[in-house]
Amino acid sequence: MKKMLEATDTVNAPWHLIVADYLNSAQVDIFTSIIDVIDKALQEKPLAEMPVRSI
Repeated sequence: MKKMLEATDTVNAPWHLIVADYLNSAQVDIFTSIIDVIDKALQEKPLAEMPVRSI
């Protein structure tokens, strides 16, 4: 498994390993990881500079 993670982990799509022994704890860890990634992205490129997607 370690080999697979190393081979597929990239700068644009990194792995975030979550211990899932307890559901509530795992959910908190998942959302914390998501918030951390969003926060880091916004610090690197503020929202005003991000392009607007048309739908």
